[in-house]
Amino acid sequence: MLGNTPMMKQYEEIKKDYQDCLLFYRLGDFYEMFGPDAEMGSRLLGITLTARDGGLGKVPMCGVPFHSADNYIAKVIRAGQKVAICEQIEDPKSVKGIVKRKVIRVISPGTILEGNYLQERNSNYLLAIVRSEQGYGLAVVDASTGEFMATEVPDWTTLHNEFWRYDPVECLVAANDEQALEDVKRIAGENRVTITPHHNHAFALDYAEKKILEHFHINSLISLGCADKPLLTIAAGAILDYLNLMQKSRPANIMSLKVYSLKETMDLDYATRRNLELVRSLHSADRKDSVLGIIDYTRTAVGSRLLKNWLEKPLLNQADIQRRLDSTEELVQNTTLRLSLKEHLDPVYDLERIVSRITYGTANAKDLLALKNSLAQLPALQKSIQQGKTAYLQQLNADFDVLSDVYTLLEEAVHPEAPFSMREGNLIRTGYNSEVDELRDILVNGKQWIVDLEVRERERTGIRTLKVSYNKVFGYYIDVSRSKSNEVPEEYVRKQTLANSERFITPELKELENRVLGADEKVKELEYQLFVQLRNTVGEQVARILKTAHIIAQLDCLFSLGQAAVYHNFCKPVIAQDGQYILKECRHPVVEEKLKDGWFIPNDVHFHPETERFLIITGPNMSGKSTYCRSVAVASVLMQIGSFVPAREATMPVVDRVF
Repeated sequence: MLGNTPMMKQYEEIKKDYQDCLLFYRLGDFYEMFGPDAEMGSRLLGITLTARDGGLGKVPMCGVPFHSADNYIAKVIRAGQKVAICEQIEDPKSVKGIVKRKVIRVISPGTILEGNYLQERNSNYLLAIVRSEQGYGLAVVDASTGEFMATEVPDWTTLHNEFWRYDPVECLVAANDEQALEDVKRIAGENRVTITPHHNHAFALDYAEKKILEHFHINSLISLGCADKPLLTIAAGAILDYLNLMQKSRPANIMSLKVYSLKETMDLDYATRRNLELVRSLHSADRKDSVLGIIDYTRTAVGSRLLKNWLEKPLLNQADIQRRLDSTEELVQNTTLRLSLKEHLDPVYDLERIVSRITYGTANAKDLLALKNSLAQLPALQKSIQQGKTAYLQQLNADFDVLSDVYTLLEEAVHPEAPFSMREGNLIRTGYNSEVDELRDILVNGKQWIVDLEVRERERTGIRTLKVSYNKVFGYYIDVSRSKSNEVPEEYVRKQTLANSERFITPELKELENRVLGADEKVKELEYQLFVQLRNTVGEQVARILKTAHIIAQLDCLFSLGQAAVYHNFCKPVIAQDGQYILKECRHPVVEEKLKDGWFIPNDVHFHPETERFLIITGPNMSGKSTYCRSVAVASVLMQIGSFVPAREATMPVVDRVF
């Protein structure tokens, strides 16, 4: 027990339900931590550890300012810890004694929403894994974008490959499943992923089914494609339960569940993805010296994340591959269209993550302004893609929603210079709400109104020495000399008698005082309420905004593939129907990029299903054998995401696996 004061009792009562979190306890303008939390917080955050009297002695204490808490929370999350945000839910001015508090949200590595915690071009995946004798169920979600997927895998090796395809920051397992916990630890390694044992009941099939049905407002799992897949159903239900628990609300930005099979995309195991340096370099562990770094010319965060997803999941369906290749070709050949896309994609913010903050009720005015400025680009963006001739671009154009009603609402409602803080006012644009305009007018013109009242009262009463004055005790009052006090009108109410003057108030002055003195507080509260209503109204259009965001992401990916083909002199591959594999003057794009000032010698490759089934590559160490092999593998991966390939000419079949 830390103490017996009312505040310490309240703190400990709240803390007992959040033993695995650092509890950020709101106290005035600070989030405070006490006891063991304070000791850990002091170490993690590098802040001074102090103490306060808890009634039974000194209690360790440290705190961070409320207005700059995000940076401190980010440090805690990066250390793999969770933070429980405990807020005051009553106005301290209207309460005697201890103010009621409750935890409004728990932040863990896999449930982050705020952009300053996240890498905008990378997804932030939370996984849930469930084990049985038949294999494993795996569900994955990015809470910050609403992306939600699930699958089943037959064995530990496949689970390992799929686990690292997503490179999660946090992984859920059932608290009582020691084997699953051990399996995840073997995959994740030490201190690389936060492993969270979650409530056992969330991993029961009946509970998981109910959770999924309730979330998507459906009566059957058949429509989601998981009615006969109990393992992935349990994993998906457990994730939804965890998000509800952490965010204290339904994750409304999760609009669908994609149930997928590993047979739908090219099989790329962990070692292959790593050694081909598809999304990160072996040496620097970032995307700069990787295949992704070569082809990523995306202009938006949503596009960059989708391109990474494409590269990690090359297609097997020939028609889908051809559809992308044809659109990439059009963007290579139509420079005007390509540059127009670039121009109108550049100003688009991260719509997926903005929408997530809107649905969870954490979006501020800057978020809504970013949404508005993004939506402002949509009419011009649609006009650009209307030039497209390929089936893919035409379909994107047909599905494109410019969201003009949402843009108009935001343009009319949100002040263009609104602050980050929601309680400082200046959130609502002039003209949107008459009461806000009136209160602002009072703030701006209140002093002049007092002067005007003084002039009117002097003229009305004929008392030339009459003055309207103010002090903190009495507020506004009319001061009249004692010699003229018998000349005041009947509606004057005596407030105070002094040696040389009398002080009066009138109904008009009292009303004016209430309006002037209360206007600042009233307008800030009213603007906050209007902003919350506005945010909720925009939140009702989540499905439409996310649909448009996904179209923008696809356009951005196609632009990027077209730009990469032009910049790196890639060629359009022909999909071979007879199994032949022909590359003329094939290059390895990453090695070629590193040798900008040197020479990369291209190579030819020729396979034939009947005459040349394999090649034997010989040569001394460091002679380029592995580069030759990898250049072929990379070319296949690139073709099957819809990209041109680094060669002078290419005829290639669709392959189901690269080793």
